Amino acid sequence: MFFCLSIFAQENASKSVGTWYIFATNAKVAEKFSMQAQIQLRAYELAGEMQQFKIRVGGTYQIAKGFSGSLGYAYFRNDPSYLNDFPANFDEHRIYEVLTFKNIVSPMNLTHRFMVEHRFFNNDDDDDVNHWIRYMLEIGIPINSKWTIDVYDEVFLNLQKPNFAQNWLGGGISFSINNNWEVRTGYFHIHTENANFNRMVLAAIWNIDLTKTED
Repeated sequence: MFFCLSIFAQENASKSVGTWYIFATNAKVAEKFSMQAQIQLRAYELAGEMQQFKIRVGGTYQIAKGFSGSLGYAYFRNDPSYLNDFPANFDEHRIYEVLTFKNIVSPMNLTHRFMVEHRFFNNDDDDDVNHWIRYMLEIGIPINSKWTIDVYDEVFLNLQKPNFAQNWLGGGISFSINNNWEVRTGYFHIHTENANFNRMVLAAIWNIDLTKTED
């Protein structure tokens, strides 16, 4: 049972512009290894009617220049109370594996991300397990040393029927405050088999280099 897709499939939710609030950290702990953590609050509306609470943690190993692999875990707390005829709050646990390729085709920075997610659902009625694969192409274009614009498309394919899950198409603009902090705002469109949705993104990113030592 695809709980997350079912949540999207309600008319009243599709008419609202939802907002995702994101705080992410990326800590470099060795020359080729870094660790990531992320917290998200996803709302059906601008500042209310909570949809999901998400925590994700993981690690990334730099295999070669422009090529990395990641492994991690994510927890979702889903609240469908904004919708009708759905069960009570339920949890989802995910284990994910990622391969990322990055290259530069001046003036564009290209990112190809291949992800596999194993999804474990828990609710009062039953438990369920699903798997899907995700591919994202992102194009980033630096405006100057501080500002960058981006566009991306990501397709989600189930490893069980139905094969098509959803597609995200969006873009945004980022501002680098300093070497450690970055903020981003964006907008993206979610397409599923039954409905379409629009979401705003407001994000803050904290980059830490733990390999540097003070003199």
